[in-house]
Amino acid sequence: MPIRAAWQTLAPRLPPGLLPRSGGTPLPLPPGQQQQGFLCVGGYTEEEGGQARAPTGEALAVRLWGSPPVARLPPTGPAPPPRLASAGATVGSTAWIIGGWDPGTRGDGGVILDDLWSADLTPDPGGGGALAWTPHPAAPLPGGPASRHAAAPLGDGRILVLTHRCGERLLVLDVSQPGAPAWSSLAATPDAGGAGFPSSRGLASLVALPSACEDGSTTLLLFGGAPRRGGMEADLWRLRVRGPAAAWERVGPPAPGGSGPASAAAPWPPARCSHVAAAAPGGMVVWGGSFYHTAGTGGLVARGDAWWWDEGTGAWSALECDGGDPPPLPRNAAAAAAVTGPDGRAGVLVSGGWDPFRVTFGDTAVLWLG
Repeated sequence: MPIRAAWQTLAPRLPPGLLPRSGGTPLPLPPGQQQQGFLCVGGYTEEEGGQARAPTGEALAVRLWGSPPVARLPPTGPAPPPRLASAGATVGSTAWIIGGWDPGTRGDGGVILDDLWSADLTPDPGGGGALAWTPHPAAPLPGGPASRHAAAPLGDGRILVLTHRCGERLLVLDVSQPGAPAWSSLAATPDAGGAGFPSSRGLASLVALPSACEDGSTTLLLFGGAPRRGGMEADLWRLRVRGPAAAWERVGPPAPGGSGPASAAAPWPPARCSHVAAAAPGGMVVWGGSFYHTAGTGGLVARGDAWWWDEGTGAWSALECDGGDPPPLPRNAAAAAAVTGPDGRAGVLVSGGWDPFRVTFGDTAVLWLG
């Protein structure tokens, strides 16, 4: 049965002087600050109605309340160079951005990055102003550069990072001492049902559920993504991390004729990559993304559907988005983060994105649950 949700448009376009963008990395503002939202770092910018896209290293504050909802945060000193398809997370009052792709001059292939940067968010960036970045040249990404990867905080001062090269050994960045970040790895066991490990992919979502389990572990959900070849993925994996160990569990989709909470008769989101995913109490919201249209041109097609994963029941439900503003147009590569409204409702704040090879968006909206 569909679950009701409603969109609220905060701004149909960006303020003067800012360009629409896609592929930026969302870094949530710290919990406890008056302002809610995220930093959007980097991405592709494109003039409205234009065809040429250009990479940027610019940082924006995207705010649930504030005028305007999106504001530029100029750096006070050195800052991450232009990039997109990076990974990042916020731990405590520090935001971290890891690697990514600088496309460089059109046609030259650019460069994949392995650098690590942090920004102190203690001076509330949601209120505007400047942003102080710190490079960490002594802690490059182990194994070499990466883009289209994913990261999520573990709740214990560490960040889990999944790249194409991750399998039974997962990368962990310890940022409990922000001035001395340290990389390590942890062993992961395969799915007990024989599904092994998630296939190599990029542009997937990795979401840490809000509360720790009774045994002190953290539960993360990996959904969708794009393999190096072939169509997009629609599978959902659960990863439980406790201390130096982790265990994978393939949740679905089930094989035809399967049974259980996520049975073959239950709804399941279609395949996608570059979608929005955010945790909310009890589960996860997924919206948008893109897939390959195999008939006709075979090009990328944007999605505009919204889904709710209920961790308690182990089932997906389509979100019926009515009763509010018109939903944002279908897109991929938007930036988003979980927020909470003044009435306590959970929401997902979304900004920008791209309808592949058609238009880059500059709007900002929030999807409210319930």
